[in-house]
Amino acid sequence: MRLSRLPLIQEQFVKSSIREIMGVNNRSANAVTIKEYCDVLRAARINAVDPYQKRLEDNAPVPANLEDLVCEGRVALTFAQYGCQVTIRDSPDLEARTGGLSLGIEVKHFRWKPQHDPVEEALLKSNPPIFTRMPNLSETEGREEAWDQMYRFAVKYSRQLFDGEYNLLFFWCSTVAHWDATLLTAANMFEEALQAPSCDPQMRNLNGMMMNGIWSRVGCDGGSVFWRPIWSAQKPLTRELHFLLKNIARPPDTAFVTVTP
Repeated sequence: MRLSRLPLIQEQFVKSSIREIMGVNNRSANAVTIKEYCDVLRAARINAVDPYQKRLEDNAPVPANLEDLVCEGRVALTFAQYGCQVTIRDSPDLEARTGGLSLGIEVKHFRWKPQHDPVEEALLKSNPPIFTRMPNLSETEGREEAWDQMYRFAVKYSRQLFDGEYNLLFFWCSTVAHWDATLLTAANMFEEALQAPSCDPQMRNLNGMMMNGIWSRVGCDGGSVFWRPIWSAQKPLTRELHFLLKNIARPPDTAFVTVTP
C-alpha cells in the first residue's frame, strides 16, 4: 500500500495527465524531430551521436522502441549537465568520464503502464485533498511488485556492464508505479543477493542504482533523481564518483522533450 498526499500535486494533475507531464505523448508543443534531438546531444558535446541517431531512425516505426532508445539520450544529457564527458555505446549504453574516472551506465526505461497509471491518475483527480491509498503494481498488473520488477532487471542488466569497473544502472521511469522507495527496496534486495554463495559474480560489477521519478516532477521537492549505492560491489566507488551521483538532482529540461520521427 502506498499513501500519497494530494495537496502538493493534485492541482497540476488536474491540469495535465501523467503522460503529458513526462513528455510521452505522440506530439506536443515541446516535440522535436530525431535530428533536432540529436543536435541537442551534439551541443552538449556528447560523443558517438551519429550511430545513435541511426538507431533512433531505424526504430522510429515502433514508437515504444523509439521511446526506449530516446531515454538513453536523456540520461546522457543528465550526466553531461553535471560535467561528465559522455559517450553513447552499445553495451553498456553509456560511458561517463569525469576526473580521469570512467562510469559505465546501463539504461532501463519503465514505460507508461496502461493497467496502472490511469488508476492512480483517476484517484488523484477524484479524491479530496487528503491521504489516499494508491494501489500496488501487483494489484493492477497481477504479476509482481514494483520492487521485485526493478530487482529482476537489476540482476539481468548487471551482466551487461564493464567487468571489474565502475557501473551504474539508471531506471528512467515514465510510470508512477516506481518511486524512491521502490529503488531503495530493490537495492536492498540486490545487496542481500550478493551475500549468497551462489551469487553470479557478474552481479558484483554493479555499483549503484539510480532513477528519475514522475512523482517528484509534479510535487514540490528539490529533485526528481534518486540513487542508492551497492556497497558490496567488486570495485567500491571512489569518493569523487559517490559525490557526483549523490548530487545529481534533476535532468535538464531538454531531457523531457518528446521525440518524433
